[in-house]
Amino acid sequence: RIGSWYMLSVGYQVTNKKVLKVLSLPWSLSAFVVAVGCIPILALWLSGAREKPRNLEASDFLALVPIGFFHGVGLLSGTIGNAAGSVAFAQVVKAAGPVWTVLLTGLLLGERASHRVILALIPIVSGVGIATLSEVSFK
Repeated sequence: RIGSWYMLSVGYQVTNKKVLKVLSLPWSLSAFVVAVGCIPILALWLSGAREKPRNLEASDFLALVPIGFFHGVGLLSGTIGNAAGSVAFAQVVKAAGPVWTVLLTGLLLGERASHRVILALIPIVSGVGIATLSEVSFK
């Protein structure tokens, strides 16, 4: 499963790069990606294959706003970064995401990562290091 996720992620990045070379509108591309992503979700809800979310109360909505905001910032940042740099560089940055999550969770929330989590970061950091060494120009 994780291999499929990585393959689809690389395919998504390469497709975005091709689109951005022709039409350099990262904000529009990001909005389009979100709109297209809503279609299968709506189809699942309308078909009954997936239960529709319950009615959100104000507190539920407020809890979801920061998550949605930062997810949107991540999507937009990735698209702008892909427009400005190479797909290889975008993949290195994306692969380093778990490291930044652990660091920022510690700094902002004061939560320490378990030894298991830190050990799980070793192959991630190693992979990012290998990718960085083998990609000299990132163009």
